Amino acid sequence: MLDALTAAGVERGYGIELVGDTCWKIYAQWGRLPRAMALVRTRDPAKRMRFSVDAFLRFPFNRPGYRYEDVPEPAGRALNMVRCPVADYLGVHGASDLTVGSWCNLDFQLAHMWGGSLERHGSIAGGAPLCDFRFRAGTLEPAETGELAK
Repeated sequence: MLDALTAAGVERGYGIELVGDTCWKIYAQWGRLPRAMALVRTRDPAKRMRFSVDAFLRFPFNRPGYRYEDVPEPAGRALNMVRCPVADYLGVHGASDLTVGSWCNLDFQLAHMWGGSLERHGSIAGGAPLCDFRFRAGTLEPAETGELAK
């Protein structure tokens, strides 16, 4: 998609933004099911966040492609992703900027949809040795938006 946009004269940065917006439409659909199930299971925001993240670690971010290490986090769910096939694939093709802009950045909006926030200081696609995910539950009700925050 990015190749088609840039071939049509769209500036690369804006093309990445458009790809990210398109990816969010799919990602948001994936995120709604764990959110709905978590809302039915418990009223505890931290348990809801853990349930939602754990659901994504079963699919689509499951082994063998993705590998992660658990990190204790009482207010939500934390992990260090040590292997990401999306970062690997697009990095080999010289498109790490596309990975960050259309894949990695969606995690922040997903955390908001699930009623919390994400803190991450680095990503594999951005050149860090791992992605340090720190999902934290908040007092926010899960977001109803389907739009990617700008």
